[in-house]
Amino acid sequence: MGIKINAVLIMKMVVVYLLLITNAVAQEVNLDSYTKCGDLICYQALNDPNQYYYLPDQPRIAIKNGKPQFSFMKYVRNQSATEAGINQAQGGGLVHFLVTYGVTRERIDAAKAQLQEKNEAANLVGPIVYRKGNFALITSFKEANGVTTKTVAVGKAPLMEGQKTAVSMALTKEGAELLWESFKSDTPDISLVFDMEFAGVRKPYEATLEADWAQVSKSQRISAGFKYKWFGADVDMLFQELRQTGAVKITTKGSDANMDSIIQSANAKLLNVMFDSSGADELKRFSQEKGYENLDRAAKLLKEGANSRKAKASYYQPELNINLEKFSAAIASFFVPSAYAETKTKEQLLLEARELFKKAQTQYSKQDYTGAVKLAKQADAQYQSLKGMPSVGSNWVMAKSYYQLENYDEAIKYFKIVIDTVPRIDHVKNKQLEGPAHVFIAECIHYKKGSKSEAVSYLEAAPGLPAQDFHQMHAHIGEVYELLGEKIAAYKAYKVAISGLSETHDAGIQARKRAKELATQIYGEARKQDGIARSSNYKIEPTQKALAAYQNYKQIVEPTGQREKDVDGRIRMLTKKLKDAGVEPSTAGSGSGDSHPTTSSVPSSKAGTNTAGKGAKKGTEKKSDSAMSDVNKALDGSASSGSKGSIKADKPKSVTEANKTKPAKKPSSIKPPKKKPTLASKARKSGFPGFSLVASYKLRKIKRSGKLKYELNHYRNEMQAFAMAENIGALYKDWGDDSTIFRAVNIDDPVFKQRDILVTLDGQDATNFGKHINFVTVQMKKLHQSGDLTTDEVVITPNIFNDKNNSFMMTYGWKGDDDRNRWVNYQYRTTWSFHGGIEIKGEWGETDSAVLALKPPHTYRSISIEGVGQALQDAKVRHAVVKITSYVNEKPIVTQTTVRNIGIAPSTIIDIPEGRDLNSKLDITWYLVGGKKIKAKTKELEGDIVYWDELPGA
Repeated sequence: MGIKINAVLIMKMVVVYLLLITNAVAQEVNLDSYTKCGDLICYQALNDPNQYYYLPDQPRIAIKNGKPQFSFMKYVRNQSATEAGINQAQGGGLVHFLVTYGVTRERIDAAKAQLQEKNEAANLVGPIVYRKGNFALITSFKEANGVTTKTVAVGKAPLMEGQKTAVSMALTKEGAELLWESFKSDTPDISLVFDMEFAGVRKPYEATLEADWAQVSKSQRISAGFKYKWFGADVDMLFQELRQTGAVKITTKGSDANMDSIIQSANAKLLNVMFDSSGADELKRFSQEKGYENLDRAAKLLKEGANSRKAKASYYQPELNINLEKFSAAIASFFVPSAYAETKTKEQLLLEARELFKKAQTQYSKQDYTGAVKLAKQADAQYQSLKGMPSVGSNWVMAKSYYQLENYDEAIKYFKIVIDTVPRIDHVKNKQLEGPAHVFIAECIHYKKGSKSEAVSYLEAAPGLPAQDFHQMHAHIGEVYELLGEKIAAYKAYKVAISGLSETHDAGIQARKRAKELATQIYGEARKQDGIARSSNYKIEPTQKALAAYQNYKQIVEPTGQREKDVDGRIRMLTKKLKDAGVEPSTAGSGSGDSHPTTSSVPSSKAGTNTAGKGAKKGTEKKSDSAMSDVNKALDGSASSGSKGSIKADKPKSVTEANKTKPAKKPSSIKPPKKKPTLASKARKSGFPGFSLVASYKLRKIKRSGKLKYELNHYRNEMQAFAMAENIGALYKDWGDDSTIFRAVNIDDPVFKQRDILVTLDGQDATNFGKHINFVTVQMKKLHQSGDLTTDEVVITPNIFNDKNNSFMMTYGWKGDDDRNRWVNYQYRTTWSFHGGIEIKGEWGETDSAVLALKPPHTYRSISIEGVGQALQDAKVRHAVVKITSYVNEKPIVTQTTVRNIGIAPSTIIDIPEGRDLNSKLDITWYLVGGKKIKAKTKELEGDIVYWDELPGA
């Protein structure tokens, strides 16, 4: 009977899964055609312009019988310290909850009504089914120097609206205290953040992607990437860098109105070629690795993007790019009618111009840069006709929009108009735009590979900077100088920034990191010149260069300790060599460690002034002697240790992002990031889908040569990411008195004599658990100090998995266990039973954890099978059978699907189980018109995309 029940249940699971996949594949949505319906985002069906699908959102803790399905137990243990009579509490925590998401009927009705206002024939068919997704539980809290965001847990998200996913996690003592106190705070900021992906079809573009693998391999991020784990935010930053350096080129024909979509398509292709997806279980493992902070950074970006769609956010969410909001008052005032008498008609026209400008700002904030330019040009034309001069605000919007569109010539044109016009405006805040415009121009010149000296001259000519943004601005100036290869100038700018930014301030942290790296590079250059001089037997010219390099290093970096002694010794020796040769040595600072004479030029640390003189005297860039003394102490560590810190492992954060550490003030609008905000960041800020930020990846260890050329002139399937978030901080306020939800215990209390072990299957959900697994058995045994033995066991089948919400309990009691440390230890073993008679039995292991989050011996990998309908029709293909053979514990598991040639871009997605031992194999058989059959040779599966329109011999 048990076997029959399992068979029926498995059949039901297969049917549900097939329905899910069929529904998902049938949803061929047009990724280039979406609209806001009410507060929902709706995508148009590819083959029917009147059919729309909405993106389900609103994540939350699941409710059952009126109570949240959430429990948090914080426990402490008393451990005697070395001093008699002093105890310190140790412990941790245990959190278990169910998450879900979905849209209410009222929201659907409102969306449908608004959709039909635009198109009476429109129909809101239903929800989009997500293909994959992760979620994170994150908490943000205020510290002395700002707001800190920490990731508490990550997991695999449910894929269908209304589904639930169970999460269990054991917390360290610090983690439990952090989460507990966050819940109890007056304004708890604890959020569920989902990063989901769904599939759709892109329309053809007249665009070509080219990647030069030789140039790509030179990237510092790539060379270090094999040692590190990548999140989507890291990958997105890499792709932008490759475009800026020319390693990746995108060539378009006609209008650039679709440039954002074209770049997203190019990113999708590069992602598939260069990276492998790691999956939710790897994401969780990455997040637990000590010292790996990129997940917190990615989760922070993700949360901000998701919250940007909400009418109210729990706290101010700053832009990653330059924030127009801060300038809104100053810019808007440029449209205020003058004090001279004017006709009412002119006042009305000025107000109309101001409204056009506001609309341009709105389009800019939505990343509709083409629309922003159009509106800003209209505003500027109307303003000029009335005032006889350009509108600073409108030209600023145009310049920034072209900057985002990577049209750097146009961006420079309008930034220059801002610079030329600002002195003609009698307004206190007008200087706030002139300085940033100079920096933007320098950056644009670099990106379009213009004259380096011209770019440097704009940095040097920047007028005085506002005091409130002075140090953040210098952090950005350092970044631009570094982009230009001006190491010494960059180092000086970073030192100025450090003098006013604390060690816990994000911008200060990044400035210190980059300054340390530059100090090491400047010292390395001196050592290099020293070696050249030594190999030449100290000829005059190389000896002079080596001496100048050491003098520059000593003057600029001001090393201390042993490094200072070493440098002084080399300077004395090289000075003596030159004197012995009858040459008078140059004075300190007369040489340059860089190849360009402008490298010693950098704005001074006095707000509102600049120094551009070569060989500036020691101390000219100091805020104060004591401040710079602290700076040199902070930087001297890298100089002594030869730090190998690099931009490729830890990306410098943008200063506007760093300003989020000052919640009392809105972030600086002066400082753009070192690298412009990526498409992922920009899409998140608009609340619309973009690149997945939290997905984890591994860089492929494949050596490539030549060039990749990929045409975008065809319909193609792509994945799109969507973020959603919800603050669950009110749970404690509503349920803090319910001990089944929030509970704090001392397990050394004599009353506490039952040990509960929570068992959960990590990375599994109701959709995929029954696909390949019959059941999982977990056995526990506890040998008590009295000699008694307690055993317990749970058998997890698909139906029990669903009924218990992936939450199972094993228990043992107290039997003479006077030693509490030994009492919490127990042994366990797991057995995994797969379809086809495969059984994997583990060894007995010992642990003291209150949670057994069991990882299966396999991971699921999503494979997208894609093709172009026209190409398949030309080959007379009716359908194909795709068979993938993967291996778990060296035993084969076959996953098979049939793909029919129906539609513009016939495709499907399947999940395959994979172990860690053998590579998966791919077989494709095509069935043609007339009964002909073509079979491809078996080959290894590479990447996550299979193109089934590529027939053998075609």
